[in-house]
Amino acid sequence: MWWLDPRAAREHPDNGLTEMEGFIRFPNHLYGLGLNNVLEEMLVTSHIAHLARRSYVFEDYVWSKLPIPYTIYDFTLRPSRIPLNAFIGGFVAGDSVSFDAIQIRTKNTSRYRSVSSEYYDYVCPASLSSKDRVVLDARMRPRDFKDTNALVNWWVEKINLRGAGRRCVEIREGDISKPLAKRVVHWDFFMSPVHIRSLVPEILASPVLKTWKWSPLVLRRVHQLLHDLDLVDPSASTSGSELANGGAAAQIIPNLLAIHLRRGDYKRHCSRLLGWGSGFMGFNLAQELPSQDAFLPPNLTNSPAPSLEEYYMKRCLPDIRQVVERAQEVRRDWEESIASPGYSSGASLTKVLILSNGWPDFLNELGDALTSDGWDIVNQRKGGHSQRGDRDIGVAVDMALAERAEVFLGNGRSFDYRKASQDFETAFSSG
Repeated sequence: MWWLDPRAAREHPDNGLTEMEGFIRFPNHLYGLGLNNVLEEMLVTSHIAHLARRSYVFEDYVWSKLPIPYTIYDFTLRPSRIPLNAFIGGFVAGDSVSFDAIQIRTKNTSRYRSVSSEYYDYVCPASLSSKDRVVLDARMRPRDFKDTNALVNWWVEKINLRGAGRRCVEIREGDISKPLAKRVVHWDFFMSPVHIRSLVPEILASPVLKTWKWSPLVLRRVHQLLHDLDLVDPSASTSGSELANGGAAAQIIPNLLAIHLRRGDYKRHCSRLLGWGSGFMGFNLAQELPSQDAFLPPNLTNSPAPSLEEYYMKRCLPDIRQVVERAQEVRRDWEESIASPGYSSGASLTKVLILSNGWPDFLNELGDALTSDGWDIVNQRKGGHSQRGDRDIGVAVDMALAERAEVFLGNGRSFDYRKASQDFETAFSSG
């Protein structure tokens, strides 16, 4: 387990690396932010590495750069850093990937295995001469691109040009906390429908997501919770080898609605989002996702401030009554969906799994309100056999559980996983 020996989770590939192979590192990666923010950036930078035919250098998930193992956040201790492959596996986290087993649409069929930053420091020390190592600067990036594919291709060209004949390439970036800092990929790209919609088909067709999987640590915890909470057929079993290799394909749990409610810093952050006029970001902007939940706030200049604030807060920081009402709406929409000709099967939504960092009193009150409205509450706290360190990977466990629900409802977005997966499969398996 990684918390007993952190180096155990930072597996270094023993695949006969040669002097002809190259590495690409992004040492100024995001830190001090949520795992999804970090993964979002990592999906793009690892895709750049793949297209540039270089081994991607993955980093720890870093919450704090303090030289101590733990820091305090929200009145609790949390690890200052956690190895990435405590959360995920696949191409990004250094798994040995068989590219023959997947269909890759991109022209690049590079088989270079991703490596940890520790391994990179070993094979690419700072003492290397300029003929073996080059450091690029994100400030060289032009300001505007028509879409993210143009940005990605620009970086690939620069990496190949400046890194020609050199084993080690690094790209230095500005601090994300500084408004004018240059990044390989900045926030504005993740918040732009134009940029995201050009990137999604390419990244879904690359090994970055073709080989995506949760780590064995996450899958073991999910497997245990599913059985402890009676969410799977007791006769169903998953072998240790299946868990180690990423497990079998996630099976949809009948009748289950997963509700993700981010609280904590959202009490402050939602007001900031309102002030910035922010909308959805990342994959939530993909064309292939259902459009009924589009984020269309009232006109910023013509609407009275109270109505605009109400619109934002209902989606960003809903109160208990609003959550219950939205769950009712989702249940009605679901009933209509499964009654339509496009569904060969489907069961009514009766169970709710709440995934939240809210305080216990809020969660208890929400659970009582949902129970009064006819829902059966699936309580993760009743899942036994918890081990040391499970809490530290809890955000990934929550995501792995949520993707097994019939329907997902979160701060701002809800959709039917079956329909969404069908839409993505249709869009990206053809042409």
